[in-house]
Amino acid sequence: MWLKKIQSNDFMNKQKNINVSPSILRNKISGVLGAMRSFIRWNKISHRGMLLLEAIFAIVILVTTLSVIIESLVSALRATVITADYSKALVLADQVMAGLMRQRFIDATFQEEADFSAPDEQFHYEIKTQKMPVEDNAGAGLNEVQLTVSWKSGSKEQNISLVTWLADVPEKKSPSEN
Repeated sequence: MWLKKIQSNDFMNKQKNINVSPSILRNKISGVLGAMRSFIRWNKISHRGMLLLEAIFAIVILVTTLSVIIESLVSALRATVITADYSKALVLADQVMAGLMRQRFIDATFQEEADFSAPDEQFHYEIKTQKMPVEDNAGAGLNEVQLTVSWKSGSKEQNISLVTWLADVPEKKSPSEN
């Protein structure tokens, strides 16, 4: 405080005549320096364990961040596997449906259930048909064809279904009807 008073008198008020004996000034400066030394010693003592705490906090933050990153990578991997299974099932369903559509006709009572061959043995398909009513009297009706491809993904049963309409198998006319 004494030094502040000298500074405020000297610089703020522009007073030039300050009578301070050198011994008093020396005592005050040594007192201030002693206080600074004791503060520095206290500061070193109180901060002795801070480096350990800082290291522990840094490790906790690092572990938390890494666990979040690893969990997001695992989730992305799961999503990729599920998407790959759905894509494969859709390709297999498209192949079976294309084979049915090449025939152009299908019986209204047709049903089939089978597994795909290797390397797609985890996939299973089922075909069901049913007669659809026809509004006009054109003769041959339409049959709804539903194809379901299913597979096991982990503990869950997954499936994908495609539906199309194919003409009913035309009846053969006897030679006497011609």
